[in-house]
Amino acid sequence: MSNTPISNLPANDFLPTAIHAQADEWREAAMRVGAIKRAHAEAVTQLKRAELEDAEDLRTAVLAGKPLPAEKAPVLRAQMADAERRIPVAARELGILGQALADELHKPEHRAFIAAAVRDELAPAVSAYMVAMDDAEKAVSAAHAKVSAAASLISVIRAIDSGTDIAQITHSVAAPSFGAARTGAEELRAAVDALTTSHMGAPRFRRVELDDGRVVSLTAEALRSVESATDRKVVAYLDGYGDAA
Repeated sequence: MSNTPISNLPANDFLPTAIHAQADEWREAAMRVGAIKRAHAEAVTQLKRAELEDAEDLRTAVLAGKPLPAEKAPVLRAQMADAERRIPVAARELGILGQALADELHKPEHRAFIAAAVRDELAPAVSAYMVAMDDAEKAVSAAHAKVSAAASLISVIRAIDSGTDIAQITHSVAAPSFGAARTGAEELRAAVDALTTSHMGAPRFRRVELDDGRVVSLTAEALRSVESATDRKVVAYLDGYGDAA
């Protein structure tokens, strides 16, 4: 199972009110990790140039008999070292918050809320998109007919320029296709329907607490083995899916 069970979240408008605070806390932690990583990357990017500048500044000062200047590279290395110490701590906290939030999102009542919120947002958008696509296809088809007819006259000039007979006035203009866009729209419509007619399948992993205090992630097969064992016992299911069937 991933150490970062959540990598992105929708706005709180699409989440149950009961988990808004958790979601905000996760976002804050994610921003913290991102800021530290960016600071590290910036220091790495600047280091090579700083080393070259330090060498040139040192040469200039020595040849001019002036005091040695402060070096830039050590400051950047210190920033890199600082970030490298912070990243694992911040990432671990983000993982803990993400796991707790993922457990909440897996709960049937929360899944149902999110599905309804997504449906309410997506269904009218898909319908409007398909209506707009129908109108656009009609307009483009009419425009294509006109441009094809007008473009056919090009053959007259070509015949005159080439000295050939003007036997047939033709010029092909490729017709645009809305097929891919319409397929995508139909897939979205099917996805909207599935929000209320289907549910998530059985999880690939279950996160459980054993009677020896350990919290582990197990495949379905491993979980069945533990549940049937006499020397070990599952005391709690921690991932929000509820007890095993």
